[in-house]
Amino acid sequence: MCDWEEIKKTLNHLGEVFVSNWWNILSYSFILLLSLPIIKWFILSTFYMIFKTPSLLEKFGESTAFSLLPWWIDFLIEPVKTLEIYILLIILMTCIFALLNNNNT
Repeated sequence: MCDWEEIKKTLNHLGEVFVSNWWNILSYSFILLLSLPIIKWFILSTFYMIFKTPSLLEKFGESTAFSLLPWWIDFLIEPVKTLEIYILLIILMTCIFALLNNNNT
C-alpha cells in the first residue's frame, strides 16, 4: 500500500531543494535542453555503429539533419512539447540535486 506520509515528506524535500537551488536547476535544465539534439545524435550514432540496421540509419540521418538546425526552430514548431521536455528536465535536475544533497547530510 501507499505510505502517504512518506510521499508527502519526499515531495516537501524536493520542494525545499528546488527553492534553495532554483537558479542552478533552471540553468542546468536549460543547458541540457539545448544539448538534447547532440546527445540524441551521439546515442543514435553509437547504436548504429554497433547494430547497423536500416531503421537506425534512417533515424541517424534524421537526427543529423535536424541537429544542424538551431534549437529554437523546434521551439517554434512544437512549443508545448519543448515546454513539457523542459519541465521534465527540471524535475530530473531537482531529483539529482536532492540525491546529491541527501548524500552530503
